[in-house]
Amino acid sequence: MCILVSNSKFNLFEKRDLKKVISSIYRAKSSQTSINFEGIKCAPELKRDTIDISKNSLPIYSSTEICISHKSEGGICVFSEHLPKGYIRRTKYGDYEYTPNYKLDKLWVKEKGQGTSNVQSVVLKSLKDDTTCGRVTLDACCLDGETAPGAFYYKLGFRFNNQILNEKCERWLKSGGKYQDAPFCVGSMYLPKENIEHCLKYGNEEYYYKYILPEYEEKIKRALS
Repeated sequence: MCILVSNSKFNLFEKRDLKKVISSIYRAKSSQTSINFEGIKCAPELKRDTIDISKNSLPIYSSTEICISHKSEGGICVFSEHLPKGYIRRTKYGDYEYTPNYKLDKLWVKEKGQGTSNVQSVVLKSLKDDTTCGRVTLDACCLDGETAPGAFYYKLGFRFNNQILNEKCERWLKSGGKYQDAPFCVGSMYLPKENIEHCLKYGNEEYYYKYILPEYEEKIKRALS
């Protein structure tokens, strides 16, 4: 099986198709099955939302640094008993709705430390917004068929909506927290307000006290209240 990928640019839709192809390769590798691929044509011109894809940069997830997030304004929720406090609220009609938060949609990084700094940037963006107050959510998904980022986010202070997964990650941390031994955990996660400072300190506590805390101290206090 062979895939020829040129050094040209791909637009957003073509990147999506290429992502599907690469995911299929991983599945084929584990199941020993064959796959028929349709050709992916290069974008005729370079656009603002394009990235470089070359034959030496597969898979796409490690080819560049990508962090995409958006603000979620909330909405009606049904299973409120499974959701964390602070991320839902009761409406005047007696039902529940999600509170506004920032959703981390995509995080693809190449170098060590990029993932942490990108997550921290989303947390700071949420702290700046008076309607979100540091609330951040994400879906920890398996991208390559073999590994899952749940343990990485757990180390940063995020928690699963599923308590069983939290207990599994907590046992892993107590046993040393080495990434080669990380449990395979996927699912919806959120950043509890009591873990905001832990997340921002992670990896560089000196930078937090020197630069982040002086600027965000009042916003952090408001988020913790």
